[in-house]
Amino acid sequence: MIGKTLGHYLISSQLGKGGMGEVYVADDLNLNRKVALKFLPEAFAADPERMARFEREARLLASLNHPNIAAIHGLEQAEGKRFIVMELVEGETLAQRIAKGPLPADDALAVCRQMAEGLEAAHEKGVIHRDLKPANVIITEGDQVKILDFGLAKALSDETQTVDSSQSPTLTEAMTRPGVILGTAAYMSPEQAKGKSVDKRADIWAFGCILYECLTGKRPFEGETVTETLAAVLTKDPEWEKAPPKIQPVLRRCLERDPKKRLRDIGDAIPLLEGLPEPVSVKSGFPWIAWGMAALFLTSFAVMFWIHFRENPGTPPYPARFQIALPDQMSPSIFPTLALSPDGRYLAFSGVDSDGMLKIWLRPLDSLVARPLPGTEGSLIAQHIIWSADSRFIAFNSGGELKRIAVDGGLASICSLSANIIAGSWNRDDVILFSEYTGSKAVCSVSAAGGVPTQVTRPDPQGQEIQHLYPVFLPDGRHFLYFRESNNPEIAGIYIGSLDLKPEEQDAKRLIAASGSISYIPSADSNPGMLLFLQGRNLMAQPFDDKALALAGGTIPVVQPVGSSFGYGFFTASRNGFLVYRPQSDSRLTWIDRSGQELGTVGEPGNYSTFDLSKDADRLVLAREKGDGKSSLWVMDLPRGSMTPLTLGKEDDVDPRWSHDELQILFGSTRDPSRSPFQVSLPSSDPVQVFQFDGKLFSLDDCSPDGGYLLYHDAERPELWALPLSGEQKPELVLRSLSGFVDQARFSPDGRWIAFNSSESGRHQVMVVPFPRTGEKWQVSTEGGVQPMWGRNGRELYFLKPDGSLMAVDVRAGKKFEWEKARLLFKTQIYVNHMMEQYAPTPDGNRFLFVKPASGTSRAPFEVIINWPSLLKK
Repeated sequence: MIGKTLGHYLISSQLGKGGMGEVYVADDLNLNRKVALKFLPEAFAADPERMARFEREARLLASLNHPNIAAIHGLEQAEGKRFIVMELVEGETLAQRIAKGPLPADDALAVCRQMAEGLEAAHEKGVIHRDLKPANVIITEGDQVKILDFGLAKALSDETQTVDSSQSPTLTEAMTRPGVILGTAAYMSPEQAKGKSVDKRADIWAFGCILYECLTGKRPFEGETVTETLAAVLTKDPEWEKAPPKIQPVLRRCLERDPKKRLRDIGDAIPLLEGLPEPVSVKSGFPWIAWGMAALFLTSFAVMFWIHFRENPGTPPYPARFQIALPDQMSPSIFPTLALSPDGRYLAFSGVDSDGMLKIWLRPLDSLVARPLPGTEGSLIAQHIIWSADSRFIAFNSGGELKRIAVDGGLASICSLSANIIAGSWNRDDVILFSEYTGSKAVCSVSAAGGVPTQVTRPDPQGQEIQHLYPVFLPDGRHFLYFRESNNPEIAGIYIGSLDLKPEEQDAKRLIAASGSISYIPSADSNPGMLLFLQGRNLMAQPFDDKALALAGGTIPVVQPVGSSFGYGFFTASRNGFLVYRPQSDSRLTWIDRSGQELGTVGEPGNYSTFDLSKDADRLVLAREKGDGKSSLWVMDLPRGSMTPLTLGKEDDVDPRWSHDELQILFGSTRDPSRSPFQVSLPSSDPVQVFQFDGKLFSLDDCSPDGGYLLYHDAERPELWALPLSGEQKPELVLRSLSGFVDQARFSPDGRWIAFNSSESGRHQVMVVPFPRTGEKWQVSTEGGVQPMWGRNGRELYFLKPDGSLMAVDVRAGKKFEWEKARLLFKTQIYVNHMMEQYAPTPDGNRFLFVKPASGTSRAPFEVIINWPSLLKK
């Protein structure tokens, strides 16, 4: 059907498919608009009596004209096909929203008010929905509620189907007549469950079920089967105490089993809901109308505080808190960098848009809307945000360059970068400091007007220093604070540097112990400023005299747990008293079958990164953060859920991989600055270095099935290498791309092919090359893909699309690699990471072990604290 023109409708894509027909997106060539076309099943179209009844019903439905009802534009026929032309409604279904958790009361009331208004308009026309459920309610990007499929159940119903109670058949019997059950079991009124004739009060019952589910996250009547659910509808009462007390009277009126005692008109529910007091809250992850009103109040409150803080340093002695939800069209990135402008007016943060591109987003704190900054597309690893001192510009890394962009538009290049950078600072003299995460691994400086970077510090490997990170200018614009990373806890911490000193002259005396990111907030008066830094997951504050360059008091905890990744802390502060951070979120290991059904969790929640599954799927070796920004290795017994530590030292151990015989575990470690491979023989836990790379930073990807090679990628260049584990151990180049990144490489079970992801095209795609190298290369994914994994003895290749879809590719690998078009297995509901493993298939491909957020969502909002220094006075 796709690409076909029926009448004046050009079909572009399929929207849905079910027992009651198929729905496609089409272009109305006459009126130049997008519409939805619903094609009736051929069995229905061939029944004259049913079609006549359906056409009468469709005419009645087309008469409905209300902003909360999806409109029917017409009933058409072309090339022998009968179809309905409907309004195309795009957004999130209420069922999808509730799946994330219960809605705050104000959000639930806002949605259900609009539903009630739409139902009232339909009932006044004599139209009853009969199948009202969260899946038939959509919330658009404009926060408008739209009810779908009005009356179609009555018009089309015929066959009984058998499914679970949460998604039971929309239609089960032929006609709207006594003795026939219509509707979805979990939302059926008692009279529907008994097969009796129904009226508008059946919709009122379903409305009450939905209101209850919005508030509690649970359906009021549930069972494992349709029969059990219907029994609950007829005999059991909802757990009223789970709903807010002030809303329980409305729920009880809607969910009265006797229709004569039930609320007579849905319009009567509207004033009852409007009369309820609404809490001022923005805890919702979805920006509905009530959320927007609450957020508007909080934004105004924040602006008031900002003006007050700017003009009156004598701030109130208490903090205020609120949350900022992530934009709906944005997904979190691996390094969700964030930075408040120095004046506290803007929050800038990185995120992935709907096309899978990483961008910088700007949210004025006196606005409810965040917008992506055009021109900031670039590195798919991280974009580190450096604000100018006057809050007018942002410097960021992209495509091998350090660039700057004005808040109101205008992009320019500052300098070329020879390595990845992490964090930086911009003083009033337009000097920018940044730290090279690879390359020199030092703090460098460059003019904001452009030029060649100069190295300001130099790590001392003999002094057990790994790298220098997170530089922050002090008010004089010449001195700065920075972090020296080391496996020696006596060295790791914050130091003072100076632009006026050579790298070898920088002060080697540690100021204070720390484990990652730094921020410094100068005082508005003669009092000491405040140094913010991470100690594990705790955000700490330390008074610091920036004139005497000395500590001025004890360390004070601010908030915890604060999220971090590789020591980069997800927090930022401004000089007017604003603090923004993202809490630490743990993950859970979850088994999922090929249909997408969750089978259960394994072990306890933790901050897991890379891992590898054994061939029998009974053991898992994984890297788990210890709380100091570094990872240790553990082996998990999956049937029992127990974990045994392999490495618990001060080093950072990552990328664990089973050896071919699964008697050893190979991994990368900061025991060597290049993260050269080490090996642990089970059950011993004494690491032995396998090989030492010289002057490069590598990441371990895989071990070949015969144990002959380790597969590594260069962390600084788009190169893939194979390291022989015997003989001369001279690394062999497997692949070198022109640009982008090469990552997540995996040997096929027979060792003849290597699958990996590459961003050479500007978007991550799954590629395959032969091994040994021949120069051939094939692109397996077409719409983006990462994390390729082999299964079923090499006959299947799996990968994740940017939207979280788990795809499967049938492989026919003879003398030449051949494959079929990728097909969808299921949607994972996770935000895809292009650097770390988030799943592993069992060899038979029947189960998949996923790392999923323990909270159920990775879209944690930003936490905002106004006047955070008042927390230190408690």
